[in-house]
Amino acid sequence: MRFVDRIGRIEYTSLKGIERKRKSTLEDEETRNGGGKKHPMRYFAYGSCMNRNDFARTCPTARLLSERAELRGYRLVFNGRSMARGGGVANIQRAQGHVVHGVLWDVQDPREVAALNRREGAPYVYRRRRARVYVEDRPVWAWTYELVNPLCVEVPPSGEYAGLILAAIADPGYRQNVKAHICSLWKGTRNKRKGDGG
Repeated sequence: MRFVDRIGRIEYTSLKGIERKRKSTLEDEETRNGGGKKHPMRYFAYGSCMNRNDFARTCPTARLLSERAELRGYRLVFNGRSMARGGGVANIQRAQGHVVHGVLWDVQDPREVAALNRREGAPYVYRRRRARVYVEDRPVWAWTYELVNPLCVEVPPSGEYAGLILAAIADPGYRQNVKAHICSLWKGTRNKRKGDGG
């Protein structure tokens, strides 16, 4: 599916000197809040929110912009734990040479943006951040979420949660890599249990 940008080009004029010094593609939400103005939310999803059916529970009127968005210089990890999801949850971690594939959404309704913040536990569990993602090699600024207090180790996700993510990944090679990573986490847990059993 080709990327359709009907929102228009976003211009950034403040704190240009600070921007040039930033090495990360992520920025604090507070530095880009648009002076309190309400704008449509262009949202990069890399976890369960990639899944159209699951995301519709939170943002039913959101419009799909691209199924093949990329966050470069980061990798997908599961270094958070959720009781509701029954295991590990997705996060992004800086890693040179890696790419996180995801979905780019357009969330127009402010009530749905608020619902998405509640779903992510923002700003206490996940925090909302700006991210420069790429669609067909074109840079696009969007919002995404990252864990506030990630764990030091990864936690295997539940089969249901993993299924939501894998089913929504458009790139076959990336899907296989994520599947292999999840399987390695599951295998590590099984081996640990066997070792603890003596």
